[in-house]
Amino acid sequence: MGKKNSVDIEEIVNDARETFDLGDFLRGRSVRTKVQRVFTDEVTAEARGGYEVTLKRLPTGQETPSVRSWGLVKDLADAQQEYEAIENKSTKAAKAAKTKVDDITAEMRSLTEKLLETALDIELRAIPDKIKKDAYRAARHALGIRGKNGVTEDNAIELQDENAAQILVRTVVSVTKHGTGERNEGISIEGARALKGLLPDSEWNKIQDTLDDLLFRKVIAEQAVEDLDF
Repeated sequence: MGKKNSVDIEEIVNDARETFDLGDFLRGRSVRTKVQRVFTDEVTAEARGGYEVTLKRLPTGQETPSVRSWGLVKDLADAQQEYEAIENKSTKAAKAAKTKVDDITAEMRSLTEKLLETALDIELRAIPDKIKKDAYRAARHALGIRGKNGVTEDNAIELQDENAAQILVRTVVSVTKHGTGERNEGISIEGARALKGLLPDSEWNKIQDTLDDLLFRKVIAEQAVEDLDF
């Protein structure tokens, strides 16, 4: 039985006929890219402020959405609320409140421009599974990890960080300084490690989310062309 199956498989392989190179065809396919902007100036970002929705735990144990705001964003919301609460907009109090809104808005605009001066625009591309595995092998090699039992509790986090850097080397198309327009084509492993290790956590998470979207999210529907009338 085993010999017969072997012959059958050999016949199937021998019967294969290719009129085009499938590897070349797939290597030439279009891939998705996305540009993710990250900010590097934490001091200015904190002063400008922002808001986020968090979950607040009630005494009952239930969690309810709660909005946290800070910096000029919070100041502007408070100033606008104060202005809107004044019914007669022609009073001195209303004019003073409106001036306060305008002043905060102008300050926010200035800080936004300053924030953009040190921002980075990072273009990322999707990569196939073969290259993801190559990144993981490169990460293990860089850390001298060998064998099935090479990953330990002591080096697991280091391997995770190095794998993230190796993935960046293979996914980054370009890095552009938003303020000056200076552009790097691709990224070196040293640059990738710096990006992973030195960016503010919130900004690295943006890159990670974009990579997750490019590398793992399903984008081709099973019914992609079934309903089209050709």
